[in-house]
Amino acid sequence: MSTETRLTLRLDDAALDRLRRHPAVQRYRLRRAQTLREHLIFFDSADHRLYRDDAMLALVRPATKSAVPVARLQQHGGDSWSNPVWQWACPGETPVAPPFHLPFPFPATLNAEFTADRQVTVIHLGADAWEIDLAIDRHDLACGGRTAVFDELSLQLKRGEPASLFRLAAELAEGLPLRVAGYRLIDRAHALRTGKALAPRKALAPSLAADCTVAQAFSTIAHSCLAQLVVNQECLTLTGDPEAIHQMRVALRRLRSAMAVFAPLIASPQTDRLRAEMRWILDYLGPARDIEVFIAEILNPARPLFPQPDAFESFAEVFRARHRTAQSVAKAAVADPRFTALLLSLALWAEGEGWLQAVREFGPADPDEPARQFARTVLERRYRRLRKALQDLGDLDEEARHQSRIEAKKFRYCLEFFSSLYPGARADRMAAKTGDLQDRLGLLNDIAVSRQTLLDQARGMREPDAIWAAGTIAGWHTARIPALLAESIKHWGQCRRLPRFWMD
Repeated sequence: MSTETRLTLRLDDAALDRLRRHPAVQRYRLRRAQTLREHLIFFDSADHRLYRDDAMLALVRPATKSAVPVARLQQHGGDSWSNPVWQWACPGETPVAPPFHLPFPFPATLNAEFTADRQVTVIHLGADAWEIDLAIDRHDLACGGRTAVFDELSLQLKRGEPASLFRLAAELAEGLPLRVAGYRLIDRAHALRTGKALAPRKALAPSLAADCTVAQAFSTIAHSCLAQLVVNQECLTLTGDPEAIHQMRVALRRLRSAMAVFAPLIASPQTDRLRAEMRWILDYLGPARDIEVFIAEILNPARPLFPQPDAFESFAEVFRARHRTAQSVAKAAVADPRFTALLLSLALWAEGEGWLQAVREFGPADPDEPARQFARTVLERRYRRLRKALQDLGDLDEEARHQSRIEAKKFRYCLEFFSSLYPGARADRMAAKTGDLQDRLGLLNDIAVSRQTLLDQARGMREPDAIWAAGTIAGWHTARIPALLAESIKHWGQCRRLPRFWMD
């Protein structure tokens, strides 16, 4: 087994010549570039077990006839740029089980899923502290009678620290329209095979080692948030799916929550700058998501109240048009080079840039504190704040309910951040119950905010039908409040009865 640390990027064909002439490429070039060709056959079980386990198995046949084909199995953790790779000689037509132990079962039966003819030009770059292979890849993909060509640019670390990848990528992004890739070749191949669009992705709980330190825990959590952000920004670019905007926003909010949790550890001017840049992109993503929620949660459920559709449709179309505009604005912001620069800066920062050395020298936090000890303190503090915010939930006003929803969200994020440190499913159960509570409180807040939105739109249209539609929708949702509040109280009671497992 070896560990491969790789950053994949996208670059238009028109910019490839500029890449080769880029000052950074010229400055760091070590020797002549190499061009390689190979044929790859990708395998999986009939139920696509490997793909579901974030693994990829290929039989690699080099263009050199004398070279022995090898089986290459890679596992992708989803929250790291470094992933384990296993390779072994395999002269047959189908990969056989390796002659060594794997941490997961090797499929008993394999099917050829798709093929790729790969041509890669490798430019060897390096400096005193690092060496990186810059690979320009072209894959001619064939799958189930469908074909496609996928190009990508990758930086593979050969020597040095992962931070070197992000520094080099940031240099290359100066003057080049680079984008950080989120989807792997196998993701795009499966989309080609099924004929389905690439889908947005929800957050995954980060996988923390049982004995990790608080600094290692933060780095893993930050990379997990960043992985969700990266894959959904590419989904938005390729498909325009509005759910990708929502998941990008979730990723950024999770990262901001992690920043708050680990604030004494990561305090630095760079952290402050990144917070400001995150606010910049959230200012573009927020309106698109807010209007989408308004349409889905406020307008659409009230549609059956209108026996004659004209009044409803003319009123709703104003918001649909506003949503389309907000989506276009958000997509343009994500395409801005400033956003790519933000992603690369966040990745470098997650490696410890700007804060790890400072906290080691000056404190105030201990980066080598056991993460589980830190998690115990954080979870207990967040739980007590939530319990205090939800006192007399049935009697809280709208603003207090909104604040209690924020506390529920912060507590749920912490549960998800640290769940892998605790055996069993206790953290997952509490996170699920807290999520149910958060959903109900969120809907109550959406109803409260929608009243002013409906009123402002009706006044702006100055039409009797619009005023009537706004009043009808607002009245119907107001009547839902007692039931939603009762559900919130029920979910909080269920959550409160669960054990505080972090205190064991």
